Amino acid sequence: STLTVFNVAEDAQKELLALASGKAVPMVPDDTVIEAEVVDDPLKGVQEIAFERIKDQINSLDWSEM
Repeated sequence: STLTVFNVAEDAQKELLALASGKAVPMVPDDTVIEAEVVDDPLKGVQEIAFERIKDQINSLDWSEM
């Protein structure tokens, strides 16, 4: 058998236990979901980093390697 070990958030744990016992669970809007949707561009600054890396590699070459 395969076992999965994970930690459930406290709010999710309360909701799951309430659903398992047959109790109604009120839906409460969560502000953290809105914050999670705002994601910075993961490729931001990649071009500048690549340019600097290429420049460093060129600067490290010997005269005979050029």
